Order: sequence, then C-alpha cells, then structure tokens
Amino acid sequence: MKLIYQIGRFAKDFMEMREFNFKDKSYKELLSSFAIKRAFQEEGFQTETAKVVLIYPTSLLLNETVIDWLLKDKEGNQYRELNKFKEKISGITSNALEEYLSSPYDFFRMHPYSKIAEDFLVIYSIGEYKLFGKPVKFNCSYDDIVLQIFSDMAIRYLNEYNKDNGAIEFYIDISSGQNMYISALLEAVRHFSVFSGLLNWLKKEKRPKIFLAFSDPILSELEKTYKIHIEELRFRTFFSSPIKKKEIEDFNLARRIANGEKELKNILQKLFENFLICFSAIKNNTPLVLYYRNFDVREDVISFLKNFLEMLKQKLSRSWNSSPGLSKADYLNTILSLGFYAGILEVLEARGISKYDYEKGVALEEIKQLFASEENSIYELFELGTHVSILGKEIRNLCYGGKEKSILNQATEEWNKVYNFIDEGEPSSFEDRNFLAHAGFERNVTEVRKKEGKLYLRYDKNLEKKFLDCLKKHV
Repeated sequence: MKLIYQIGRFAKDFMEMREFNFKDKSYKELLSSFAIKRAFQEEGFQTETAKVVLIYPTSLLLNETVIDWLLKDKEGNQYRELNKFKEKISGITSNALEEYLSSPYDFFRMHPYSKIAEDFLVIYSIGEYKLFGKPVKFNCSYDDIVLQIFSDMAIRYLNEYNKDNGAIEFYIDISSGQNMYISALLEAVRHFSVFSGLLNWLKKEKRPKIFLAFSDPILSELEKTYKIHIEELRFRTFFSSPIKKKEIEDFNLARRIANGEKELKNILQKLFENFLICFSAIKNNTPLVLYYRNFDVREDVISFLKNFLEMLKQKLSRSWNSSPGLSKADYLNTILSLGFYAGILEVLEARGISKYDYEKGVALEEIKQLFASEENSIYELFELGTHVSILGKEIRNLCYGGKEKSILNQATEEWNKVYNFIDEGEPSSFEDRNFLAHAGFERNVTEVRKKEGKLYLRYDKNLEKKFLDCLKKHV
C-alpha cells in the first residue's frame, strides 16, 4: 500500500501539464504526486494500493485573480470536469461566500485534481484574504492544522492495517504549497511515524516506511522535465510514555479531552490508568504486575482509537473560518498513549500473558522463560535488553537467597509472604525503592508457594494500592 500526500494548487497554470521524471521514466501530469502514482501503477500497483490524497487549505479557492481569469476563459480545456468546476466556484463571487465556508468540501470535490486523486482533505487556513473587495479572515490555529493532517494519516493507516496489501509506505510530496502548510504536513508525519512505531513492537514490519518527495523547482516560463527526488525519513521510536502520573490524577487529561462528556471521560481515564500501569511494569522490570491486573483487549483499544480519531476529525471540521484551538499536546499524548497501549497488548496477547487465577498464582518458571530468557525475552521486542540479566539475577535471589535454606526448599503449598523466608521472618514497611530494585518481588507484597517442585507467585491484594501507586509514580 502506497499513500501519496500533496497540497493541491489553484493558480493560473494549475491545468498545465508538466513533464516529471521519476525512476528514470517521464510522465506528463498536472502534479508531481500524480506522476509518482503513475510510476507505481506501471510497477503493478492498482488504484486501491497506490493512492494520492490531496490537501486543500480552505483559502485556496479565494483567489480572485485566478477565479476572474478562469471564468473569462473561453478556450475550454481537455478536462470536461473543468466547466462544472467553473460553475461551482462562480457561486463564490455571487455573495455566496458563507455557503463556501460552511461546506468547502462541496467546492473542492469539483476541483479537477479531485477527479484524478483517490481522495482529499480540507484543512484550515491562516491569515486574511480579500475576495472581490470583501475581506475574509481565518482565525485558525496552526496546531489544529497539524492535528487535521495527523488524524487523517492515522485513520487511513488503521483502516489498512489488517488488510493484506503488503508493506505500507507514505510519500510526502512537498513540491507545492505555502511554507506553513508544508511545515504542518512535515510535523504531522513526524507524529504519525512515532504513533505507528509505538503501535508495532511485535511486528515491526508493520511500521510504514515514510519518504519525502519533491520535484525540481518549477519555473512556469520554462519548458523542461522536472526530476522528482525521494529521500527516506527516519524517526526513532523510544520506549517512553507520552503521559505521566499527573495526567491521570483527578481525571486531569481525560477531563480536558472529554470536555463535559462523562462517558468519554470515564473510558479515557480507565484506558490511561491501565496503560500507565502496563507500561510502567515493563519499563521498571516488574513482570508479575502484568499477571496481576486485568488489562484491556487490544482490538477493543484499536476500535476505540479509530472512533476517537473520527471524533477528532469531526471536531476539526465544524467551522472553517475559525478553528477550535485544541490542545495539540493533549490530543497527541492521548492518541500516542492509546496506540502505545495497543502495541504492548499485542505482545502480551501473543505470548499468552493474562491475569492469573488468584488462588493458583503464576509459575515463576513462566516469568523466567518469557522475560528473563536471553533467547526469548519479551524485553528484546521493546529494546530493553538490559532488563533480562537484571531480572534473571532477581529470580535467582528469590529462589536461593535469604536464609541458609533457600526459598525453593522452604516453601510449602500454603501461600506465605516472602519475608517469612528471609530476615528472621519479620515484615517491614513497603518502600518504592525496594519494590523497583527487586524487580517487583518485594518481600512485603509478594506471596509464594511451592507445588510439584515449582514456585508460584502472587501479590497481596490488600497492598495493591502501594505497589500500583509506586508504578504510577515511576513512569
């Protein structure tokens, strides 16, 4: 699957064919993105797997010079759709500006480029324009433009994610468009790259490749072939949480996002809290926590994420001469966290990690095989390889450390706190430092028993708040 994004044009020469050279072949097209698509089609990619998505700033058609020239043009054009487009934009000149600003999609749908591209999106504009003597001011936010483009990319990617269309590639063609829209496009694709990286830890091949495309400078007075250049963009994905404990305290982030919608606030809060604990358990090398809590189902998180992105897209298209001024940081942190959570859940589900039966606990041998094995550790997927040896050492200490007789030898079929086997069997106060230093096998909260020669572990439910609060604090 190849998705090609480019900002659309509306100038006096917008219907002039140009010759573009891509992959050592020449193509006469109206836009460089169309030439790139033609090249891919010649390689065997069909329309459904090689798509151009055009981006139209709302102000693009508010160019009285071009409108006046276009409406006076009597020569016609090889594109039969052009006359329909002329008829549609003539409405803008006849005191119907309000109609245009209420539904710019209806106008851009008639743009001849839209008949060639597979799809398009309209984005906000910034600044003041004049149309036949009437000023048109756009009170829109750059951050909202970034969110518009980012959400569009994320939605398209998630819709293609489970289809068998091979590797997914994004081509960001910056051959056209004003600087601020190009900047927003490049920022959006950077956030999208991080999002797709956080979503795919188990199957890293699902992370799309992203390419920057641009043509030689186009000089309208010269007839020449314009070479299209391609450069791969690479953005690192780190195992780092987009949100911290302060975001889930008193529903802080969920409240800001939901803006009074109680059900949405509660759903978000639950997802944020589950994600934070799940992430922190892996980051802090405390794998027993992953068996203690009942986390969400990955597909449910993906489904919610799709709906949330669609909701965001709708929120960003209610008015076109002003934008809602959303908090880019809040929405990005929300979407990145949900994507990250889904990515972690995919790993846990693939390795069969789920909440233990409280009466049975979980076998220490299972934790060792899945987390402390040099050949098979989940930590390697998350690029946390140093956790493996540390956890292995703590498992050995748990089994054989303490008194002269090891826990492995002393444990019975009855559940007992770890402290009963070490330090004269005396409990102590819970300390975050000890919980984290001993890979979550802290003496006061961890219970152990032996069955058929194997150790089984669980946490004391009565001390849940202590160790979960510890994980939330140390993200």
